[in-house]
Amino acid sequence: MQVARSTSLPRATAGRLLASLLDEGLVESAAAGRWVLGYELTRLGKAADTHTRVRELARPALAELSHQSSESAMLGVMTGHRSEVILQIDPPRLITPTNWVGRPLGLHASAGGKLLLASLRPAELGDWLTGRELPRYTSRTITDPDALAGELRRVRRRGYAETIDELEEGLSGIAVPVPDSEPALALAVSGPSARLGVSQRAAAVAAAQATASRLRQALTIS
Repeated sequence: MQVARSTSLPRATAGRLLASLLDEGLVESAAAGRWVLGYELTRLGKAADTHTRVRELARPALAELSHQSSESAMLGVMTGHRSEVILQIDPPRLITPTNWVGRPLGLHASAGGKLLLASLRPAELGDWLTGRELPRYTSRTITDPDALAGELRRVRRRGYAETIDELEEGLSGIAVPVPDSEPALALAVSGPSARLGVSQRAAAVAAAQATASRLRQALTIS
């Protein structure tokens, strides 16, 4: 039994433990003697998801933002030194970006990541940069710390961040913060660079900022 081998438990002990977990719905038996996570464990995981309420409140606003921009709209959470997409709504178009929910993002190359880095105090940003290699994803990825610092100053000055062919060739996007949100939230619009030129990004920023204000009000009222 693979479970016994992986845990260094006697086969009989592993079998009794699995039987108990099966009774509680925490595991399920699969083909060829394999075991997978059970429904009850999945349910408990979802119940412990601290972002469920935020997703529910944000979904209508995010759908409207996607409709207005005709591109993918995303809700991100910024905690510590991590920016994570927790909800993405795509438009009814054949060409749309990758689904970024739960995927790690290069902070220096993504719009949401730049928002997070721009929010750090100088000492925090310095600590984050110390000894860190900034991966180059494309020819336009910012990998020089001084150049990144300049980009982050622009983000703070403008109140939004953008990425243009930096995370992936042909992919562009913008991100704006949700004011006074806790945890820190961001709204983003992403799509093919050919469809997100200067004027389209400006329109997306305006739409995202208006949506962020409405979402902040919804979070406050609830």
